Amino acid sequence: KSLDLTCDDRKNVINLTLANNGLSGKLSERISYLKELKSLDLSANDMKGSIPSEIGSLSKLKYLRLCYNEFTGQLPSHLGKLQHFQLLHLHDNRFVGTVPSVKLELRGFNESSFISDCGVPSIFDDPLICHDCTMCCNSRSECYPTEETNIQKSNFSSYEEFSWVFFVSVIGFAIMIYLTSYALDKYKHQSKPTQSNLQRRESMKRRAKTYAVDKMGERSVYSFFLGKNWCGWMIALAILGVQLWVLFVFVIGAEQDLSDDKSDFMFTWKCFRDEEMCSNDANLDATGWIIFGILMTSHLLPDIINGTKMVVLSGKVCYNFNQRARFFFGGLLLITVTAFTLFTSVVYNKAIATSNTEIVTNAVIILFITDLDEQCFRLFKCIDEDLIKWFGGKSDDQAMQHLTTSVSVSATAVPSAAQTGSVRQQGLGFLVDDGVEVRMKQQIEKKLELFWDEVRNILKDYQPPKAALDEKVDCTFGDDVVDEVAV
Repeated sequence: KSLDLTCDDRKNVINLTLANNGLSGKLSERISYLKELKSLDLSANDMKGSIPSEIGSLSKLKYLRLCYNEFTGQLPSHLGKLQHFQLLHLHDNRFVGTVPSVKLELRGFNESSFISDCGVPSIFDDPLICHDCTMCCNSRSECYPTEETNIQKSNFSSYEEFSWVFFVSVIGFAIMIYLTSYALDKYKHQSKPTQSNLQRRESMKRRAKTYAVDKMGERSVYSFFLGKNWCGWMIALAILGVQLWVLFVFVIGAEQDLSDDKSDFMFTWKCFRDEEMCSNDANLDATGWIIFGILMTSHLLPDIINGTKMVVLSGKVCYNFNQRARFFFGGLLLITVTAFTLFTSVVYNKAIATSNTEIVTNAVIILFITDLDEQCFRLFKCIDEDLIKWFGGKSDDQAMQHLTTSVSVSATAVPSAAQTGSVRQQGLGFLVDDGVEVRMKQQIEKKLELFWDEVRNILKDYQPPKAALDEKVDCTFGDDVVDEVAV
């Protein structure tokens, strides 16, 4: 159909282009007669057979396109003698074995300089092996550059190997926060403690477990870590292990190994028959990554902050060793699982996301894994809510009933309260000072008010003994003193 033949001043052929001409047959050994040949393009034909070893004698050859044919067999080792290639396209053929090492002179072709069928899936059990290729294509004519990832540039062979360094770094980060918190708190309490400071420490101790359970999640099996039941610990550890294992599956699937069938890596480049340069067809842009960042920040940042706060809490000297160990372990778990979820989401989306909608879909799927601890908590609650209490967690019913069950009123004081009909409520302000939301304070005050109204209505006609009139009643919310009721 078309022939592009160029000769030099001595009438030696230096350029031969026969692309897309419907040619069939084999490449003749007499190609070696063209000693001055610099460019040979036989792409997009129906040529078969193997490549003759004589092609290695074309010492001036810089441009060779044999793609989109039916060439078979192993590439001749003599091809490695040609050390001045600027472009070498061998893809979409039936070559097997290993491509000889070829030195390239990169001059403007970049990723499209050296292409072969070294990707998966392959038409053979084993894809073509090519150590020097700049791009690998698979049997679906999908391609991807063989450039190193940022992890590989940092001397890590894979994401899986880097994950272990990641875990060590997170643990080191938590230890650094703990030591800083411990040192500052120790320095702060060097002076002789006053009565007010001692009372403040006692108040902090009473609020510690409630604070920690709130940060770990009242509806999460991770709250079992704050209890003393070893069965609860084992269950929480097992669920933590399952979460990390599932995340590791995604990490392994994100590996950029273009010849590994286990990888989910997407080949997003296309190399067209009539073009020298390949192009990336992925539609993922900055918009997708911005949406991804918003999702990750809104779902994961609170857990990282809460985990950090728990580690800071573990450095307070007012707690005993067991309390501090549980706070540190709980905070470390929150930080580790949350940070590893973020890491997994980033590397997996870099590997397979090809559009803005795909990156959001993948992010939501991985975020769902972080809810596994809450779903298991719901499962235990459906089976038997007493299991949650036994494991050391806190059920929804316990949280709702916590006000009434924690109010201690003596036998003589309750009637006195009903007689006078006045309750002095002034102790809820400290909850807000410790970071509890205002709406929680309002809910607690409302529940207390309803509770005392009910007491008054029931006992309004009761006449108490005179000795009970001037007593004081200690009302507590959990371990925290909420109010001192004057009767």
